[in-house]
Amino acid sequence: MPRGCPIASTEERFLTRCQDVNGCWIWNGNKYLNGYGQLLKKTYGTTYAHQWACHHWNNSPLPIPKGYCIKHSCDNRLCVNPAHLSYGTVQENINEMVVRNPSAMGRKPPTEQELENLKKMMSANIPRREMARQIGHSRSWMDRILRDYFASQQ
Repeated sequence: MPRGCPIASTEERFLTRCQDVNGCWIWNGNKYLNGYGQLLKKTYGTTYAHQWACHHWNNSPLPIPKGYCIKHSCDNRLCVNPAHLSYGTVQENINEMVVRNPSAMGRKPPTEQELENLKKMMSANIPRREMARQIGHSRSWMDRILRDYFASQQ
């Protein structure tokens, strides 16, 4: 079979690689290593499937400018349903994701017991690395909690 430009349109090829699962159109084609769907362009190269879907049905710009992204309202990287996709800034995407899932991106709030333990460790001048090890969280989580909950006490 000769190689070259596919006969079917990009939209037809796109839709054959989607499967509707609970309202999400799950991408069943090739995937990038970061978990997003990969779509072969009709001319040359590849593009992200969700970016192409948002461009095609929601009129978002392609290529995506720096600082902007395609946001998934379902937080599913393989979803290419245009109803779940919108164009916006990276910061908007992060803020919306944290509102939907507070434990996303290490944003798990501390328990009352953890806050009490931290107060005791701070008064004993225990290093932050040791505090993080004893409580069982990462150093970055510890720094964020100390900044957000104890900034006035330091």
